[in-house]
Amino acid sequence: MSIVWLSSMELGHAGIDRDHKTVLGIIRNCDLALRDGRQADAAAAMADLRVEVAAHFAREIDLMSEAHYDRTEEHAQGHRRGLAEIEGMVEAARQGRLAADAMQGLIDTFARRLFFDDAHFVNFLNR
Repeated sequence: MSIVWLSSMELGHAGIDRDHKTVLGIIRNCDLALRDGRQADAAAAMADLRVEVAAHFAREIDLMSEAHYDRTEEHAQGHRRGLAEIEGMVEAARQGRLAADAMQGLIDTFARRLFFDDAHFVNFLNR
């Protein structure tokens, strides 16, 4: 079963929540395509994911910089690692060798960043 967006995942920042919902939807589409053996659709979803995640990361870092968030650089390093992981997955998908079980790691990373790193930042903003 693939992951779905739930209102309980909202952090309370409309822009960040909207981005997270979009990213999760793309991850879900890729996961479903892989499970159905639709490698071309999975590759297209991974390419979309790379673009959307890069845009989200840029918006998030801009917000952090504007707010003088003390963990901005640490957060940005996590973003760079995440983008590198996605780049590898995009290439594997293009070559038709991205396995369905690879998506679980991406889902786990997404959840960890959402519920810990991004939640911490939104809490900082809401002080």
